[in-house]
Amino acid sequence: MLLFDFNHELAELNRTWRSHLHLLTSSPEFYACSLHGDKGCGKTNLIKTYLQKNPNAYYVSFSRGNKAVALENFRTACFPNAGSAQDWDDAFSKVATTFKGKPVMIFLDDFADLGSDAELLNAFQKFSLSQRNILLVTVGSHIKTERTKEVSISPRSLADFCKVLPGYSKQDIARLYAVTGGVLPVMKELDEDISFEENLRRLLQHDSSFSQFVPALLWETFRTPASYYPILYSISQGKHRLSELLPT
Repeated sequence: MLLFDFNHELAELNRTWRSHLHLLTSSPEFYACSLHGDKGCGKTNLIKTYLQKNPNAYYVSFSRGNKAVALENFRTACFPNAGSAQDWDDAFSKVATTFKGKPVMIFLDDFADLGSDAELLNAFQKFSLSQRNILLVTVGSHIKTERTKEVSISPRSLADFCKVLPGYSKQDIARLYAVTGGVLPVMKELDEDISFEENLRRLLQHDSSFSQFVPALLWETFRTPASYYPILYSISQGKHRLSELLPT
């Protein structure tokens, strides 16, 4: 398995945290933060790495868009001794009470999964305005407040591939990069100790991250993802004209 670092992104999060601490002592201003990037670029892996470095950082998953589960995750991560929250206003109120002016950073992962919840958005806005000591970081969603700092993560580059595959030829590195597209879950399944051909065979197995990535992305993005399979298949067969892709 290949291991890629997040040194640049970690440094950006550290700068964001230091800016937050500075504003608490020098300015009445505040801001929230948005961490975003394409699916599979490594946002959650980056956060988990950062949590090991900052004891004042907390992580909450809103994955799957289930309000009850998200509220329970919020309680477990941020106010485990304060009892269950009845709604989002109650949850943010318990967070404020728990930390009582202590500077903290809370990552709200997969925030977009609940992004259409008006109650959550209203509670988020009110909390951001009133609790300057708590830096909320929405992950995977561009939530705008009066001051929102954005931190973006790019897919791994060709240069990143060269660093972790020193024994590979430039041609094979370019081939693997073209196949994976810099998508981190796919790239992590590569093995530097086997050949390009063997890595390719592994990627093409039905249970690999490579084979599962696009179907998962379609299911998350579209209501009827099966409708797009014939189009994608046609493109893979070299058909690129609109008349060739759309059924008659």
